[in-house]
Amino acid sequence: MFRHSRKTENRRGTEIVELAIAMPLLTVLVFGVLETCEVLFLKQSASVACYEAVRVAARPRGTATSARDRCQEILTQRRVNNATITIEPADLSELNRGDPITITIRAPIAGNRTTALVVSDSVQVIQTNTMVRE
Repeated sequence: MFRHSRKTENRRGTEIVELAIAMPLLTVLVFGVLETCEVLFLKQSASVACYEAVRVAARPRGTATSARDRCQEILTQRRVNNATITIEPADLSELNRGDPITITIRAPIAGNRTTALVVSDSVQVIQTNTMVRE
């Protein structure tokens, strides 16, 4: 027969207090890491989409519509929601060889993550790429 000593009973109370303090900290740490990974994935997705779109726009016969379509295709494949795409200048037909084309993507964190515990909803990922017309 096992008998509990006073020391064992005191230790049990200490373990519960330690768990009560450590568990919320570990929970915030784990979800913080997950949200940080989601933000990094969103940033990488915007970077790839922006680069590919500006490559399409920089071609001699590239149009704003074809660049926007390519960008949206990549964002859709990567499940990026609510992104805005800005192309400057808006009309690419008047550009000459060597003229700059800039594409900017803004994607809010709010619609592109699974949890909302650590990172603020007001954060946006902004990616800009510039190339010259070929």
